[in-house]
Amino acid sequence: MLCLLTSTIHSSAQSTIVAGTVIDDLTNKVVAGAVVSEKGFPENIETDEGGVFSLTVHEPASLTLVIVYEGRIEEFQYQLAGEEIHNLGEIRIRHAIDPVDDQFFTISLSDDDASGSDNVSGILTASRDIFESSAAYVFGPARFRVRGYDSENSQMNVNGAPMNDLEIGRVIWSNWGGLNDVTRNRETHFGVSAIPFTFGGIGGGIQLDLRASKQRAQKRFTYSNTNRNYSNRLMGTWSSGLRPDGWAFTISASKRWAQEGYIDGTFYDGYGYFVSVDKKINSKHLLNFVALGAPTSRGRNSAATQEMFEIASSNYYNSYWGYQNGEKRNSRVAKSHQPIFNLRHDWTPSINTVLTSTLVFQKGRYGTTALDWYNAHDPRPDYYRRLPSLIDDPGLADQVWNKLSDNEELRQVQWDRMYDANRINMSTIRNVDGIPGNDVTGKFSQYIVEERRYDNTRFIASTNLQHIVNDQFGIYAGAHYSWQKNHNYKLVEDLLDGDFYVNWDKFAKQDFPNDAVAIQNDLNHPNQLVKEGEVFGYDFDENIQDYGVWGQATWTLPQFDIYAGLSASQTKFWRTGHMKNGKFPDNSFGDSEKFDFFNVGAKGGITYKIDGRNYLSASGLYQTRAPYIRNAMVSSRTRNEFVKNLEQEEVYGGEAGYTYSAPYFKARITGYYTQFNDGTRTRSFYHDEERSFVNLTMTNIDKTHKGLEMAVEGTIFPGFKLHGVAAIGEYRYSSRPVATISQDNNAELLAEDLTIYAENYYVAGGPQKAYTIGASYRSKNYWAFYLNVNYFDDVWIDFNPIRRTTEAVDLVEEGSSLWNSILEQENTGGAMTVNASIFKSFLLKGFEENVFLNLSFSVNNALNNQEFITGGYEQLRFDFEGKDVDRFPSRYYYFQGLNYYFNASIRF
Repeated sequence: MLCLLTSTIHSSAQSTIVAGTVIDDLTNKVVAGAVVSEKGFPENIETDEGGVFSLTVHEPASLTLVIVYEGRIEEFQYQLAGEEIHNLGEIRIRHAIDPVDDQFFTISLSDDDASGSDNVSGILTASRDIFESSAAYVFGPARFRVRGYDSENSQMNVNGAPMNDLEIGRVIWSNWGGLNDVTRNRETHFGVSAIPFTFGGIGGGIQLDLRASKQRAQKRFTYSNTNRNYSNRLMGTWSSGLRPDGWAFTISASKRWAQEGYIDGTFYDGYGYFVSVDKKINSKHLLNFVALGAPTSRGRNSAATQEMFEIASSNYYNSYWGYQNGEKRNSRVAKSHQPIFNLRHDWTPSINTVLTSTLVFQKGRYGTTALDWYNAHDPRPDYYRRLPSLIDDPGLADQVWNKLSDNEELRQVQWDRMYDANRINMSTIRNVDGIPGNDVTGKFSQYIVEERRYDNTRFIASTNLQHIVNDQFGIYAGAHYSWQKNHNYKLVEDLLDGDFYVNWDKFAKQDFPNDAVAIQNDLNHPNQLVKEGEVFGYDFDENIQDYGVWGQATWTLPQFDIYAGLSASQTKFWRTGHMKNGKFPDNSFGDSEKFDFFNVGAKGGITYKIDGRNYLSASGLYQTRAPYIRNAMVSSRTRNEFVKNLEQEEVYGGEAGYTYSAPYFKARITGYYTQFNDGTRTRSFYHDEERSFVNLTMTNIDKTHKGLEMAVEGTIFPGFKLHGVAAIGEYRYSSRPVATISQDNNAELLAEDLTIYAENYYVAGGPQKAYTIGASYRSKNYWAFYLNVNYFDDVWIDFNPIRRTTEAVDLVEEGSSLWNSILEQENTGGAMTVNASIFKSFLLKGFEENVFLNLSFSVNNALNNQEFITGGYEQLRFDFEGKDVDRFPSRYYYFQGLNYYFNASIRF
């Protein structure tokens, strides 16, 4: 067949063409569906059912052939001359031993973001590039973010549709958590680059291909055991591949669970399901449908002060749990299930043109529980007024310290006491539902467990065009429309043996004790009694619409690769209140003002190909984007009020680098600079002295991210490689933001146009510097070993803006130790970790078909470093009178100690 193909090609060839057959080195079977391309050029071709391909190449004298199959990338070097047609014969690719196996695809849910916007260990963005793979697998567990970017700065496409959350811009990785087998087919473009499926952001773009016909035909069962967020995982996947009748099916399901995770009081109960169906109508049309979801419930862990860590003699103290009837119960439970339904159509009118159109519908829930109380003592076990540090008498402080240290129950939630308080709190509520004489007597719960819900509904329509005009010129374009509604509300999860709760504002009750209107959370239902499962407190929608177009052109020339792109979009948002708040009766119910923003973007780049091994590149981007609605509202829980003079955020930056790529040595160095201007950020917290939730909104936020990325990798002898990676970043604020401080229960502002002296402070969010030296060995006998020694530095704590004001240092001597202690930002210092992994793949004999057993075992933080602070924040409180910076100390997160992941899978 290959000879016939070669003969046919020869009759019409006008340029150099290579042909070959791709063979699996272990099974000796042909590989269908592998993607073959010439390195540095956009054209690619898939191998047919016989494993055969033919490809027009541009640089035969120094040809690097790239073969991608099921997430694996292999390169083959050739020096060809003379003939127009080259038959390369059999090209044997190594069978997958899954060296980058499922333990590296573990989504790590962040506990410091109530939205469920999950933090992920780089994982899905990893690639064969040694820097990017190190940033994902090695640096990711330490909360490292490449270039300091949040995920809002990268565009995430799932099966052709943009899936970044419109409320906060970030990627909600947990939507497909646990579906590792079917999320391997991905295309990653890091940084400012030519992306064929989206305009992207300053951080690049990622595409997940979920089509059943692109999944490996297999039956696979996996068991995993770990001591991280969960303890056990079961996963099963069946994929038919593309059948002769044009159909393809993939089904996958998983279960992850732990009675208790690495941190005390946490648990995990997660599922995942996935169905993908393809129908290849003919050679030009393919239809695909996908349904997926990941219902999950997990116990969260808290950040804590150093005082509490020391009292508990553990850097993993968790204040969220307590004993109930002798068993641990967590007060902060996150529950999520946001299923996605995706319909995709691929039209291929010619070999050089593909038009992909996608419709997405998503509707689901995210919620996290918390304690709420009315006319009762604060039940939080680490409430600062109860701690020894706030006791002036040293003897009494020591007694309290010793009691807390000796008795674990005193450091945790007192569930029994809350139940007891509710049982004896008999009360009569007058005029229930505003009906005179409608009085109800019962146990009025002083304490409850509430659930704060963020339920979303989304519709997305998108289309993307990829057209290769000729060997040198390509056109890429797309359009999208996204609509999202987030329903935000609270409901009663557990009355804790009470009969009812009342939909009153407990803070307004304290401030306006004689005002029967102001205390009502909902004047449409005054004096409303609420029971388990019923809504109270607040109830509103965030409505967001976003639509836009983009285009990109690429030029592939003998010495240069060039690209340029443009984008334009429109963003619109508003609030819809479902409660008529008693403090804001005219500005809380119904629709708010609507806000519109027109956004633009431009990018471009060039690569100079010095020769087949040396490359110079430079690229740049400019774009504007609307503020995210979560940051745009002054007090979203109570009223339809937005930040004054809302502005778009401006993002621009560039990068330049040098790459050397040879068969046995690779190196690259990249410098980058990014500027974020006119950002807006809102943070809310409970202020016990003001007896209200307080909202701190900062505008005019400018940030500068700059740094160097370096990576080298060398083959010492066949199979054995050494590598080194360095990420040296500096991320600082470059402006003096302006702050407004508002209250939920009062229209009067606590501060307005307050200058925050944040210029040159560091941006918090993981290490700004990360280094690793590693060694790896891949045996021809299908086992592998990896070892990395890592060092992290410059972990800056998120600072309290109101401590960086003139009021905070009023009457303090400039340059004094007190002055410095108020204004200095804390750097937690450097830390070293060691990771090691081993893998082995077995071909089991005696079966009619090939059966593979893959085993892997990895250890992170092998030296058990438990002193590594990966993040934290200053509390948004300050002692203006006493200037005592320790009155409201910082809270921290510590890196997990020695942890492991064992994985066993059988595939046939």
